[in-house]
Amino acid sequence: FVEMDTDESGTLSFKEFVEGIVNIREQNLKAEEEEKQATKLAVFKKGRKNLLAGLKDGSLERVVEEMEKKRAEEESLVAEELEGMETMELSIPEFIKTFRSNDKLVNKVALTSGVDKGDLVSLKDEELQKWFVEMDTDESGTLSFKEFVEGIVNIREQNLKAEEEEKQAAKLAIFKKGRRSLLAGLKDGSLERVVDEMEKQQS
Repeated sequence: FVEMDTDESGTLSFKEFVEGIVNIREQNLKAEEEEKQATKLAVFKKGRKNLLAGLKDGSLERVVEEMEKKRAEEESLVAEELEGMETMELSIPEFIKTFRSNDKLVNKVALTSGVDKGDLVSLKDEELQKWFVEMDTDESGTLSFKEFVEGIVNIREQNLKAEEEEKQAAKLAIFKKGRRSLLAGLKDGSLERVVDEMEKQQS
């Protein structure tokens, strides 16, 4: 009460009460962020300790092997979907031509990568060329089946990461919008009128 009674009048106004709630919420968010940072630091220290221990007992090597196995399984699934293309070895012009003329290929890429088919079809030649260069990891000027599969898996992983970041950004935007509406309601009195109306209905 004393903390919220900012004018030290001995009474708590509606405005002081709401501002106090907002302050508590901000303090909680700050505490949560500090806790997250502390957790990250603890995880890092623990990770460093585990890394050194893992190097000694071989457990780190097993984890890496498990990750590589998972990646291999992912690539195997994509390869199965792209069956019939195992012998592909395409140059940039051939890749663009194949992508433009082979609707079945585009369907398979959309299915395995998680990218909407419409977005794939709308790619310009320059964008396809850039994609080709990114997938041509050995810089041979030709795209092998293995490079193509790895490129699709990379796109799938990037999409999943982008979706997660988008969800987090949406949550933050909702919180900020709610906070702005609350502060605006305090200034113009609309929030107080809403509360008064609710209290009247309850009584």
